[in-house]
Amino acid sequence: ELTWTYDQLEAEAGQEAIVLYGTEPGLHPGRHTNLYAASRPTFDHLCSFFQEPARFRAKDRLNGFDRSQIHRACMESFPDRQVAIVRHFHGHVADDDRDSRTSFAPELEVAMEAMQGRGNNLLGDNGRAGFPAIYLNHGFKIGLVGGSDHFRGRELTNRYCLTGFWVKERTTAGVWDALLNRRTVATSNAKIALWATVADRGMGEEATVSGPVRIKASVASARTIRRITLIRDGVVLPWTALEATMATLELNDNPGPGRHWYVVTAEAVS
Repeated sequence: ELTWTYDQLEAEAGQEAIVLYGTEPGLHPGRHTNLYAASRPTFDHLCSFFQEPARFRAKDRLNGFDRSQIHRACMESFPDRQVAIVRHFHGHVADDDRDSRTSFAPELEVAMEAMQGRGNNLLGDNGRAGFPAIYLNHGFKIGLVGGSDHFRGRELTNRYCLTGFWVKERTTAGVWDALLNRRTVATSNAKIALWATVADRGMGEEATVSGPVRIKASVASARTIRRITLIRDGVVLPWTALEATMATLELNDNPGPGRHWYVVTAEAVS
C-alpha cells in the first residue's frame, strides 16, 4: 500500500513538485517517530528493514522495536545521512522526559514536531514548554517542523500545519539540505514566513555573544501578525505587539552566561 501511494505521488508531482519519502513504522516504544529518506531507492531499502526478521526480532518488527536497533541499522546502512528521524508529540511528556537523553541519536534526529493540530507545543502550559524543549534543553541540535495530526478539539485547534523550508535551490537535494541543517519553520493556519539571525548566524546555527542576546527577526504573512516573542530554554518571554503583515525587528534578552537556545515565535490573526 505504501509503495502504491508513493507511485501515485510521484506521478502527480511531475516536474513541479517535490516528494518527500517518509513512514511511521512502529508502535511503542518507537511510536510517533517518522523516518524520512533522501530518495526513493533509499526509502525502499529503509522499508525493507521492517520486513527482515534477521535484522530485528520477528515479534518486534512493527510493534515494540527498540530505538537503538533502528538507529544502529540506519547508521550502518546509510552512513552518508540519507535517512533522517523526526519525532512528533503525542501528549505524554513524561514518557519523553524519562528517556530523552539516552534515546536521542544526533546523527539521525535532525528535527522534531513543534506544531500540530493540538497547538504550538513550545508554548506549553503556563508559559513553560514540554516537548520538544526537553531535548533542546539537553543541548541537542533540533530543527522544528509542523504536522497536521492529532485533531481532538482541545484548546485552540490548528486547522492545518505545515513545514516551511529555507532552500538554496528548489530541488529534492535542496529540501533535504534544509532539513538536515535545521533551516525549517513550523507553521499553521495563517502561514508565516520567518527568518532570524544572531551575530550574523542564521537559524539552525550556533553563535557566541557577550552581553545581551540580540536576535534580528524578519516575518511576513498574508494575514496580520499580532505579536512576536522569543522562547528561551523552554520559557516564553514577554510578547511584542506587531499588528502588521510584514516586519523586521530586534528581539533582545539578557539570560546570563552559559549555553542557551532560542526560538522565534510569531502569531497571526487566524
